[in-house]
Amino acid sequence: MEYQRYDELPFSPAATEQLIAHANRAFERRLSLLRHPKEALLRRLWNPTDYLKAWPFVGIRMPVDFDFALMLVEVFIPHHIFAVLEQAGDRAALH
Repeated sequence: MEYQRYDELPFSPAATEQLIAHANRAFERRLSLLRHPKEALLRRLWNPTDYLKAWPFVGIRMPVDFDFALMLVEVFIPHHIFAVLEQAGDRAALH
C-alpha cells in the first residue's frame, strides 16, 4: 500500500481489510509463541474486527500514518490475547 495518512476514523474499507489481515497474522504469531493449552478456544474467541475496535485506536490522536496504524495493531495484540485468555477462562469455568 502506498503511503497514506488518515485524518479520521474509521479507516477506508481497503485499509480496514489490510489492518484485519495484519491483526490476524500478528495474532497467529503471538499465539504460536504462547502455546496455551486452550489454543483452540482462543482461536474461536478471536475476532479481529472487535480487536480493532477495542484496542489499537482508542484515544488515538489524528491524523495517523498507515504504517503507524499497523504498528499499533502489532503492539496491542499481546494485551488483547490476555483479555481473550481471561474471557476463555471465564467461559471454560461456565462449561
